[in-house]
Amino acid sequence: MNETIQHHQNEKNGYFSVEVDGKTEAKMTFVFAGSDKIIIDHTEVNPGNNGKGF
Repeated sequence: MNETIQHHQNEKNGYFSVEVDGKTEAKMTFVFAGSDKIIIDHTEVNPGNNGKGF
């Protein structure tokens, strides 16, 4: 199993994702709250991945 963590953002928001063998299996989105904080506003994990620490 080949896991990679991706990070994408622009000036307002972004997300982290976990890819396993090239397929996105989990995602966490966020928005910026000032210059030194973020608010995590959504998390999701594909079925069958609960408890894997993604």
